[in-house]
Order: sequence, then C-alpha cells, then structure tokens
Amino acid sequence: MEVFTANLTANGFSYFCVKIPSLIKTKDAIIAFGEGRIGSCADVAPTHLIYRMSHDQGGSWGEVNIFHQDGDNVIGNIAPVVLPNGLILAPFTKNNRLAMMSRSQDGGLTWETPETTPDLLKEDWIWVGYGPPASLVLKSGKVLIPGYHSTTDVSNSSSIGSGLTKGHIVVSEDNGLTFRLASTSFGNNFFVNELQAAQMSNGTVIINSRVLSSERVLSYSNDEGESFYSVRRPSTPLHETIQGCEGSFIRVDGTDRLLYSGVEGRIPARIFRENITLRESNDFGVTWTTRSIIDEGSSGYSALLNIDPDTVAVLYETSDCIKCPLVFLPTKIKFKKLII
Repeated sequence: MEVFTANLTANGFSYFCVKIPSLIKTKDAIIAFGEGRIGSCADVAPTHLIYRMSHDQGGSWGEVNIFHQDGDNVIGNIAPVVLPNGLILAPFTKNNRLAMMSRSQDGGLTWETPETTPDLLKEDWIWVGYGPPASLVLKSGKVLIPGYHSTTDVSNSSSIGSGLTKGHIVVSEDNGLTFRLASTSFGNNFFVNELQAAQMSNGTVIINSRVLSSERVLSYSNDEGESFYSVRRPSTPLHETIQGCEGSFIRVDGTDRLLYSGVEGRIPARIFRENITLRESNDFGVTWTTRSIIDEGSSGYSALLNIDPDTVAVLYETSDCIKCPLVFLPTKIKFKKLII
C-alpha cells in the first residue's frame, strides 16, 4: 500500500519526494508521517512534515495534512509517541539547529502550535536530531526521546555532513508537561546517530543506532537512559550499507523479542540501499536471525509498529529505479503488515 509518492501535490505545495517515515498508533487510527521536500530530495531542501491517517488498520489512508511547515526551513526528524492517556507528543527539529515540540490532544486531528525547547540543547551543540522514527514510553511511565548531536561546525544539515555525532536522551516524567536532558553523551567512539529505543521486561533500555560503518551498534542502560553501561556491536552483525542507513527497532509487545528493519545491501560490497530485511533477536540483541525479506529491491528508511501479538507493520522508503544511483532517491513510501 502506497502512503506517499514522489511528485506529490497537496495543500498547495508540490513535493519533489517524501522521505523519513514515522509511524504511530492511536486509539482510533494509525498515523504515518514523512518529510515532504520541495525542489529536490536533498537534506537541505525546504521541508515540511506531513502526515496521513488510516482508520482501518492501514487498508486505506486519508488526505495528506501538514503537521508543520515554516517557509524555506528544514522541518524534520520527528520522533512521535502516544502516551497511555492518548496525548501525542511530537518532538522534531528546525534546520537541525532548534529542538521543537508539539502535542495533539485529539489523536492527531489537530496539533498545538510548536514551541522551541532550548533547555534540551547544550551551548556547544551545533547540530541536533531526534530519532527517527519514534520515541518511547517506559514501564515507569517516563517518556524517553532518543536524540543525537554534534559539536563540529558543518556547512550543511545533512546527516552525512553532521560531523562526529554523539547520542543523548531527553525524558519527561510528567506526561509531557516538562522535559529535561538525561544522558548527554553516549556511543561517542562509534559516532552514533539516527537511533531508536526499546525497553526489555527487566527494565533494560537498548538503543539501536546507525554509525559510521556498515554495522550498527547497540547501547545499554539500566537507569532509563540516565547513563549507558555498554555500547557494542551485536555478536551477529546488523548490517547496513557502507555509508550507513537508518533502521527501526522495537520490542514485540508482551515479550522480549526484538525486531529490527533495515537495508542489508548486497554482499560483498553492500554499496546500494536495497534488500530491506526484518531481523529478530531473543537474547537482548546479542545475536540476530533473519525473519523475512520485506523488499528485495531499492529501499531505505523504515518505521516498525506493533499491531497485535502476531503482526507488526512497517512503513518504508522504496524506489522504482531500474539502475539506481548511489545516493538513494525514494519514489514511494509503502505500508506493509508482517506476520511475526
């Protein structure tokens, strides 16, 4: 099922491409987010955060709505989360320089005017990102927002040019009324970025991160993201392409099964973004097995979502290209359900 396509026209704007999928489930709907880029697919192109809603478990999708846009600015890196009381928190960034926050009290039908959150940045952080694709509510009720930042001056806001990144954690202990920084630096030796969190039944928080290599890294915390006691590669590698790529990482509800969706590329070189695969771990991420191939073709960023005990959904970038360029250009964002 196609949710977003290239050359999409909506609300008086024409989007050259739509990238960076995110997926959440409310009481009444599934909401799919994407970054609509104007004029080109570049990370520095004017970008709107857009979304569509499905009220039939992804069978059909409503109109394209604008979550937030601000002229020629780059609005992106959304990492939304649905709280038990139904409130949706939606942290995101502006030009990868400002951290921002919006909320929805009505399941995503309307959104509060976004506010800047300067207290969630340190003075020497020049570049900042959240997620993607989502944040997490912990067993204690605390909200955990995974982020990353750089203190290196850069000439653009692309993830490749964002400098030598480190991870950080934002938390809320009052259902999204206020936020504070927890850990302000982890994964430094690996330059972690584009990361998602899962919490195990014993309370351990695991962060799955893109890094500057072809293998991903896991970071472990036993104090809800205040600090990390281990940062390491899995014994069975989680492969990505040589330039790295975002992936999605969740725990299956009611279990300690971990799922990861990401592009594997083609061995031995793993140069091109293709062959997006669902992987599974039953030992806290130490070893991984292949669960299924989501799409053998050209593919990119993804977002996983628990649907029911036997099903997850994935929202992912794909392309119709026959001879695909090294720099991946998505032509579609697709929604698919997977039996687990």
